[in-house]
Parts: sequence; structure tokens; C-alpha cells
Amino acid sequence: MKKLGVKTGLKVRVVDENARYFSGLKVVTDPDKKMKIIVGLFIEIFEEIAKK
Repeated sequence: MKKLGVKTGLKVRVVDENARYFSGLKVVTDPDKKMKIIVGLFIEIFEEIAKK
């Protein structure tokens, strides 16, 4: 990820949100539902960090 920031000139910030992702996926077995959860969490986390 650091190389991506250097190559593109963008400020890259890595955050560890594994617990949020896994807690949301524990009981879900359907791949389509998992994808919707992952995308939704990504957007939610991105917006939280973008506000900082």
C-alpha cells in the first residue's frame, strides 16, 4: 500500500477493521449477501475516515 501512495502521489492510510468485517460476516453464508455487507462496510468505514 505504501508503494501505491508513492507511485500515485496519493496519501494512503491503512486501517485495521478486520473485527468489523468478520463480525458482520460470521452468520452469513450466502456469497451475495456477504458481498453486500462487505461493500456496505467499506463505504461506511471510508466515510468515517474521510471525515477525519
